Amino acid sequence: MVYIDLFLLFVGMNFDVKYVNVNHRYRKYGFSKYSTLSRMFKGIYDIYRVKKLINKINHD
Repeated sequence: MVYIDLFLLFVGMNFDVKYVNVNHRYRKYGFSKYSTLSRMFKGIYDIYRVKKLINKINHD
């Protein structure tokens, strides 16, 4: 989720952000440690933290 946090932070600070397509590959071995719900809650919390950081930067 770090990449989404950085994306939102840069957009919030009015930087130009470009999207680059990447080649995703399926997992050959093992399994994911994240479920859909845990990933969703972590993502919501990360967005909240980034919004709080943007507000702090803009008010200083």
